[in-house]
Formats: sequence, C-alpha cells, structure tokens
Amino acid sequence: MTRAIMHTIGEWTALFGEAIYEAKPLWYKKGCRNFILESQDSVYVFCFDLCRKGSGNVTYMEGGEGNFVFEDFPYQVEGLQWMDNGEMLEFSCKEQKLTVNFTGYAYGTDYCVSETMHFWTL
Repeated sequence: MTRAIMHTIGEWTALFGEAIYEAKPLWYKKGCRNFILESQDSVYVFCFDLCRKGSGNVTYMEGGEGNFVFEDFPYQVEGLQWMDNGEMLEFSCKEQKLTVNFTGYAYGTDYCVSETMHFWTL
C-alpha cells in the first residue's frame, strides 16, 4: 500500500476507531442494512444509502435524505451530530421511536462513512 493510503486509513481510524473496536450492537432489524452500536460513552448509528449533495457535473442524486426512523429505540437522545464534520442533525425521540433528519453529505468531502453519526444519551 502506498503511504497516502495508509495515512487515510489512520485518519479514518482516529475518527471511527471507538465505534469499530469498542462498541457493541444495540439496535438492528432483520432485512435492514442500518444498525446502531453502543460504547461506554456514545451511541453510533450506521445508516446507508443516504444522498450525496454536490454539483450535477460530478454527482447525481442517489439514496435518500430526510427522516429515517428507528423503532424500539431504548434511550432518550440529547444531541446528534455527524462524526466527520460535527454538523448537528435534527431529530425527535418519542415513545421509543428515534427519527433522524439526515441531511445527505457533500460529495468529495467525507470519509465514505459520513453516514455514521453519534449522539449522547441522557
């Protein structure tokens, strides 16, 4: 591997290492690609098929943005943010239903896991 690839892997691991190495499954649903992992301090949502935002000359709309719903969710949520850029996300958490308004991510500026976000529980 080239030095640049190893550097990128190191940056990615620095951002997402806790979610990968220390977190345990918290939520999943059969037939759904999305899932949630929990560590001692945070909860990480892995949500797939979100849309990309960017110039029509280099990207196209694929996937979705807007509300994603996670039913039977056991926590109240204090805040949600993307892990890679810290952008806060709109959400609601009522009657064990977490609804997150995913904004899509800017083409060419993510670590291919911008779909991943984390939040803090009360």
